Amino acid sequence: MKLINNKIIIIFIIISFVTFIFILSKFKTSRNKVFINTLLLAAERFIWYNLVIRNCRKNDKI
Repeated sequence: MKLINNKIIIIFIIISFVTFIFILSKFKTSRNKVFINTLLLAAERFIWYNLVIRNCRKNDKI
């Protein structure tokens, strides 16, 4: 049950993040472009952490 809740929270974070970037991309200034790029980098690392490192930890416990 806890795993399902984590997946729902991650999906909700991704959806809200995508809508946030979509709203920011409406206002095309150079500052917003840099901000969007840093947000995308942070999201990529967050997803990488969730997929790879958590799976490695689960496999080590087994």
